[in-house]
Amino acid sequence: YVANELKLGRPVPPKMFQSATVMFSDIVGFTTICSSSTPLEVVNMLNGIYKKFDDVIAKHHSYKVSSTQNNNEQERTRQWADRAL
Repeated sequence: YVANELKLGRPVPPKMFQSATVMFSDIVGFTTICSSSTPLEVVNMLNGIYKKFDDVIAKHHSYKVSSTQNNNEQERTRQWADRAL
């Protein structure tokens, strides 16, 4: 909702919530998995994981915030700029 409104140039008033729940997740051994897998296998694995998360998020009317951790600062900046566009 917020992203669409901002793209249309409309202001989005802030909302306050009495409580919020945040879930952080990690793929344990991701670097090891990547070093012993083909790029296509890694992409397929990640797509499967993301799909399952998206299905659960949609089912429970939740909101997903993504982040990238293992990138250098310049690449991270580029990724967020691309997302913003």
